[in-house]
Amino acid sequence: MAAHDFNAIALTVVAIFLAAWLMMRSFAAGVFVMTPVLAAVILNFAFMGLTGTTIGWGSSMFTSIAICIGVDYAIHLIYKYRSDFNRLGDAQEALVHTLATTGKTILFNAVVVIAGFMVLTASAMPPNQEMGMLVSAAMFSSFIATITVLPALLLAARPKFVFNSGEQQRSPE
Repeated sequence: MAAHDFNAIALTVVAIFLAAWLMMRSFAAGVFVMTPVLAAVILNFAFMGLTGTTIGWGSSMFTSIAICIGVDYAIHLIYKYRSDFNRLGDAQEALVHTLATTGKTILFNAVVVIAGFMVLTASAMPPNQEMGMLVSAAMFSSFIATITVLPALLLAARPKFVFNSGEQQRSPE
């Protein structure tokens, strides 16, 4: 992979990390938001290796697009989980509620985005076919990582940006 390809992907990751950090006012939030996205990128490159897809300017562009689309899943899940935890006060119950509601929404979103990009695989132009396949694969991995890895990390690490966010709201001061 050429340096400019890597730089494009790295710049996308850094920009999204910084945006999540600033938006949620927590460095850890940036890390948690990026975890399923980075898992998707790694799986996407593994998929490319398995299918013999060359890594070049096109694949770096597709990867950046996939990162930008996939990050929405993690942000959506984290915000809803934090809200559910603040309302319910129980981590497990909040997770069940989040996955039953927002998890379903994320699933529908992933199916629609994947189907939309899969249409490109019917194109006569190989770059369009490649884009359809790569973005679809990344969306699928991002979805899976968001509904499996991210909740497990949230429960195991119990980050302050989720679990202490409601203490200010609940305190009698």
